[in-house]
Amino acid sequence: MLLTRSLSNSAKQNDKMQLVVQDKIEAYLERKFRTSRSFATRNSYRIAINRFADFVRIHYNLDFSTLISQIKESKRDPIDVLDDYYSHLSEGEKRLSNSTIRLYFIVAKDFLNSLGCKIYSEDIRQRFRLPKKTQVYEEGITKEEFESMKKDLE
Repeated sequence: MLLTRSLSNSAKQNDKMQLVVQDKIEAYLERKFRTSRSFATRNSYRIAINRFADFVRIHYNLDFSTLISQIKESKRDPIDVLDDYYSHLSEGEKRLSNSTIRLYFIVAKDFLNSLGCKIYSEDIRQRFRLPKKTQVYEEGITKEEFESMKKDLE
């Protein structure tokens, strides 16, 4: 009976922690919306946070609140977590674009910082580099094409 009560209390505490994390996620998203006034930004950040939470659940077999507790108690290094997350985003059968990887990573880092996990950009830069933004260049028209278009207008 004592074991049942302790399991029940543990389950209640876990549910409370999950609600606290959900409240913090919503507060974080609301701050981002206030700054940008963009529903698309808020939705992008929500997708990024959910993807990070899924990664934590799959890779570490932990819920998000437990991971945050471990980071705050110095049982787990947040830079290592972000390094694993970056590797996870960079691999896989469906390759994400560089800008998507950057966004997901930056949102995860910013969200962890908002929860009180101290993560400095200098520490991240010493460990690894984010992918460069891909730039698409359009080829300009040739002189012959310009002359042809000019003749058509006359």
